[in-house]
Amino acid sequence: MTIDEIKQYALYELGFEDALDFTSTTGKPVIRINFIYEQIIRQVLSRYLWGFALVRADLTGKATLTDQRYKYSYDLPDDFVYLRNQYSSVKGFSVISDYEFMDGLFYTNAESVFLDYTARVDEELFPDYFIEYLKYKLAFDLCFNLTGDTDLLQVLSEREKFEYINATNIDGRQRKVKRLRSSPFIDVRGM
Repeated sequence: MTIDEIKQYALYELGFEDALDFTSTTGKPVIRINFIYEQIIRQVLSRYLWGFALVRADLTGKATLTDQRYKYSYDLPDDFVYLRNQYSSVKGFSVISDYEFMDGLFYTNAESVFLDYTARVDEELFPDYFIEYLKYKLAFDLCFNLTGDTDLLQVLSEREKFEYINATNIDGRQRKVKRLRSSPFIDVRGM
């Protein structure tokens, strides 16, 4: 699904039945949705640990810093949206607890950095359940501004909550459950 199709579906929920040209710079609906679209995408991707957008990356672009709080800076990936976990080993055992990130850089004292992060995924890769939630989220956020209809706003609020719960449930069921060792010390006890 394309960006324009997602925007159009959101506006259909608000009663805009005509297909709109989103490359145009005229018309209140087009200006508003184009303005908030990327902000909403980043907010929605950051709100939950979406399986389709979760990425593990080995950070590159290491630079040694002098006279700074941290020894190293690393380039964050271009598609970085939200940090989930940070490790100094590839297996994820050594959690990095002292770090900062800003302006596209990750600062730390660790010699190597591996991140679990939410990526800004292309719309073509969005699953259907996520698109359905995103459509109602966009419609809800634009509703009062474009229609002034408080009744529709209330309906969209409830529907957006329902679609969020539905999308997170579907996404969560698609991940394998990690098995825990039920008795890791059984050999030590001699049983």
